[in-house]
Amino acid sequence: MCGTEVVKEFIIQTSTFYIVIIQYKTVKVNGVNIFYREAENLKKPTILLLHGFPSSSHMFRNLIRELADEYNIIAPDYPGFGNSDQPPINEFEYTFDNLANVINNFVEEIKLDKYSIYVHNYGAPVGFRLAIKHPERIQAIITQNGNAYEEGLYLLGIQYVHIGNIPPKKIRKS
Repeated sequence: MCGTEVVKEFIIQTSTFYIVIIQYKTVKVNGVNIFYREAENLKKPTILLLHGFPSSSHMFRNLIRELADEYNIIAPDYPGFGNSDQPPINEFEYTFDNLANVINNFVEEIKLDKYSIYVHNYGAPVGFRLAIKHPERIQAIITQNGNAYEEGLYLLGIQYVHIGNIPPKKIRKS
């Protein structure tokens, strides 16, 4: 990857004796430097960690350590968050659609073909847009306090119908 900066954090856990190497990288996406944390374990399934507001991939620092022996972990900072560039608002559209577009291009830049998404708070509208745009890439959706408002889903073409105690039924607009 052109322009990638790598800083490594080494963690040794003696109880099961494994070494976790967490790398801090940046990659240019849509003209913006996107910072991300990576615990590379390419023989394992990938989880893309999408952070909440007002946070960054730093919120996942302990989770990354816990998951790294069983998963390939990628945790980007959105533009304007954490260690990623913060373009001026007159040069960058800070909307969920645009953040999802940047993260989609980020995923393509680092060549992720299949992955699960772990969405927290603000990461849900970003992650759900990735899932709608490329459902073939998504293996699972894990949500922690993810925002999924009917109004927001309606704008994406999804409606939910609630009838008494019957579980909601998903209906897609044509």
